[in-house]
Order: sequence, then structure tokens, then C-alpha cells
Amino acid sequence: MPQDPILSAAQREKHPGLPLYSLHLDLIRGLAAFLVFVGHLRLIVTGHTGNVTNGETPGLLTHPVHATGFGHTAVVVFFVLSGYLVGGTVVRDLARGSFSWVKYAFRRLSRLWTVLIPTLMIGFFIDAISTHCFATTRVVSQGLFTEGFHTPGIGIFLQYISFLQSIARLNIITYGTNVALWSLSNEFWYYLLFPMLAVALFGKRTGWLARVALLLVAGFLLWFVGTRISGYFLLWLCGVLAYIVPAKIPTRFQSAATIVLALQFIVVLVSMRFIPTEGFTTDALISFSFTLMLYAILHQVGPASASLYSRFAHFISFPSYSLYATHVPVCILFAAGCEAFFPSLFRHAGLATAAVGASVLVYSGIFYLIFERNTDRIRRFAEAHLLRQPATPHPS
Repeated sequence: MPQDPILSAAQREKHPGLPLYSLHLDLIRGLAAFLVFVGHLRLIVTGHTGNVTNGETPGLLTHPVHATGFGHTAVVVFFVLSGYLVGGTVVRDLARGSFSWVKYAFRRLSRLWTVLIPTLMIGFFIDAISTHCFATTRVVSQGLFTEGFHTPGIGIFLQYISFLQSIARLNIITYGTNVALWSLSNEFWYYLLFPMLAVALFGKRTGWLARVALLLVAGFLLWFVGTRISGYFLLWLCGVLAYIVPAKIPTRFQSAATIVLALQFIVVLVSMRFIPTEGFTTDALISFSFTLMLYAILHQVGPASASLYSRFAHFISFPSYSLYATHVPVCILFAAGCEAFFPSLFRHAGLATAAVGASVLVYSGIFYLIFERNTDRIRRFAEAHLLRQPATPHPS
């Protein structure tokens, strides 16, 4: 199956020949980040009890974001997409005999750190402003994400940039209010585990001693990260499966198959809201259902044309990582400021949500332009200086 060249945002803006399915994946990725953002925004503005400051419980008409609640589901979708995009490049490079651990590490770490490090540093000061200047507001004093707040020190900072925060056995406290960063830890360990297993099992030029060593290290890491991260690795691998399975849907049935499999994914999402199941079982069903839809989407290999849809898909997708990583502390700051300075506005949950949400989206867009959009440039600079060789453009 032809695969999407995994390009940085700056490259994708100038890339005219992307297949149509690439736009669909952009849209899904952007919508997933937006759903996580909206879910946290709802909790911050209205409080996790669902009550606003005037004691009313907002309904769907007064507070539309109560119709959403798919933030965790969106993270599961992120995992599957990551398996397809990142795991797919590993499979592709191994098949070509061009996989390089060093270049792979530069690509993955530059992608993660270019957003994560400034997120942690700026988030420290944002949390300080919120907890010191707006401590008496309900957003801060009674907020779900400010409860038991700890000012992070250098040790917590180093643990987060080492992606240790989701490892249960280490019991690392949350970095300030930014609860969304847990999934980056999962992603990092999947980025490390999958190529170890893939090289050990399928590397054409890998000796048997290296294979055994890689399998032993991978086994140790699966134990070290714990059952939760290891369990969700299986969901991440669903994306790799979508990459590997050949495109077998006949051309005349592809549109119908895409519609049917998209509908089944929606049915599964809605059903999981009403059918009581254990958390991981629900996530596994959702990931499998989404993988089926992804498989159908990947058949749309025709070239994407410039259109309103393509512009919107790019617009919502490019800053999705920045929005995901930065939104919680900024939401709290803007919501607390809104409550303190505009109490009459804050008593109307819908208006307050819209005002705070718009402000956070502007902030994340600016953050993207300053940091995330320059990921590829930062990686090339690091490769040129640390590898002491000219850096060639490569997907981030």
C-alpha cells in the first residue's frame, strides 16, 4: 500500500502531491486534539461537578461542550495513528534496508522535545501566576487539576523530559497542572520498544546475538514500564497493522467500505458511552474499530486537490501537538482570570467557555509558530552539529 511520507508541518504546507487519505488523517488528528482540549476546558470552566458559579447545571443548549466527553477516546485514536505513522516508517525503512537508530532517535526526540521542553518551562510560570494571583477563584481553589497542586522542581522537570511520568512504579507527581502530558510518556516508550522488536525479528542485517540482546532489553522495558503502558502498546500496534496489511478492497467498493466502516466506528463510540465495560476493554474495542476505519481510509490514494477541506484539515492538524501539550495550564489561567475580572461573563458557562477556549486556541497557535513549526529546522541543526555531517531533509 502506498504510504504517506511523514513530513513536518512546514514541509506539508509546501507538498503538493499528498494522497487524499493524508488529509483525512490530518483532520482526524486535529479533531482528536480538539476533543481532548474541549473535554478539559469543560472541566475547568464548569468544575468537575458540572456546576457553574450560579449554582445551575448547564444543559446542552447553554453549554454545548457537555455533549462531548471523548477526550480519553481521542488519546486512544492518537495511539493508533502514532502506530501507523511512526511504526510504519520503521517497517518501511527496515524493508528498504535504510533504518538508522541514530537518525530515528534524532527524529523522534526532536519531535517530542521541541514542544515538550518549552511547554514545561512556560507552564511552570503560567501555573505560578494562576496559583498566586487567582488563588481565591473557584477555578483554582476548587478545580480538579489544581487539587493537591505541587510546584514542580528541577527533578520533576528532568523526569518529564525523560518520559518517566506514566511509569506507575516510579509514582511521579504531576508537573503542576498539566495532566495531559501522561500520554507522551507512553509514546516515547512505544517509539523505543517497537524498533527494538522489529529489528530483532525482521532486521535483515542483524546478527543473532544482537537479536537476542534486543529481545532481552525489550522484555525488560516491558516489565519496567508496567502493565498499563505495555497493555496500551498493543493498541499502538494496531496502527502498525493498518500499515502492513495490503490494500485489498476493490476500487468500486472503496467509497462504500469507507462509509460503512466510519459508521461502525461511530456506533462503537456511542455504544461505549452506555454499555458498562472495563476501561481497557473499552479502549481495545475502540482502537480495533478505529483501525478498521483507518484501513478503509488508506485506500484513498488519489492526489488531494487544493480545497476548503484541505485547508481546514491542515489548519486544524498542524498545531494539534502544541494544543494538546499546552492547553491545560493556559485554560486554568484564562478561566481564573475570566472569573476574577469578568464574573458576570463567567456565570454564563457557554460564553465563558467560548471566551476561554478562543484565547487558548490563539495561544496554542502562537506556540506552534514559535516552536513546533521549527521542529525540522531544529533537528537538522542538531544532526549537523552532533553527527558532524550535512543534514538532509527528513520527515520529523
